Amino acid sequence: MILQSGCATLRAIEEKDADLLLSMINDPYIDRMTTGLHLPLTLEQEITWIKGYKNDMHNIRLMIELSNQKTIGLISLTDINLVHRTGEYGIKTSAPIQDRITNDVFDASIALINFAFFELGLN
Repeated sequence: MILQSGCATLRAIEEKDADLLLSMINDPYIDRMTTGLHLPLTLEQEITWIKGYKNDMHNIRLMIELSNQKTIGLISLTDINLVHRTGEYGIKTSAPIQDRITNDVFDASIALINFAFFELGLN
């Protein structure tokens, strides 16, 4: 699934994203801003997770790729409940300022939220 809005394209997670995902998981600053128990992972563990991960109707995790071809992070819609029409939105980004584009996170958020509201019918 590919979603787009403005400068942001949301695409499936691929093995080439392992280094970025690993750096975000192991970053103590990002860890403090996210929920759950986070333990340090190895590159091998991250690649194993990527190979086994599949988006489904309960959890959708997508990479944020910009029009400048830079991948800046991960955006997610998790704990999707189609009966109650709810889900949890999350975003993690980590990119040097020179790789960023004005409104990149806003555009990524609009793409996912439009999908959640208009395709999945969430509230």
